Amino acid sequence: MLKNDIPHFCYSIRQIKDLIDAIQPEIDRINKRLEEMKSDVHVSTTSVIERFERDLGIVPDISKPLEDRVMAVFNKKNIRATFTEERLNALIQRNYKSNKFRVYWDYPNYEFNILLEDDKQIGMLREALEIAKPAHLHYFLSLLTGSLKLTIRGMAYIISNRVLRCGTFRTGEEPL
Repeated sequence: MLKNDIPHFCYSIRQIKDLIDAIQPEIDRINKRLEEMKSDVHVSTTSVIERFERDLGIVPDISKPLEDRVMAVFNKKNIRATFTEERLNALIQRNYKSNKFRVYWDYPNYEFNILLEDDKQIGMLREALEIAKPAHLHYFLSLLTGSLKLTIRGMAYIISNRVLRCGTFRTGEEPL
């Protein structure tokens, strides 16, 4: 408040008090609008996500929750960045919404495998990976799940059980 910013003896003068009391509501309104403008500058705190979507060429879809729309903006912005292990981990954490995953890299074959705990956010993660990964990389999503059937976006995927057996008496051999 303006009256707190000036010395007390000045506020005790009737004309100054009347002047400050008259302009204080306008100053409060301006300060409130400035705070709203500051929050709208950042994607994660904005109330006008449509502006960011239009800037990045994303068609606004009001049927999606705000959190998913913000995530789509972040994913689109990350396309322009170099695809590194740190960026991949951040992308998985944002889209999978959990820290319970592990990435296994197969550098010679240009592949990586992401081991996930469950399939709760796998659809959003797949979309983000398809957009962000370079074309020469291939990825696998592996799930630690007890069911043999998985549903992603209304489509059912049958999961086969793969049992790895060593096939030799020597330890350390690759499974068959």
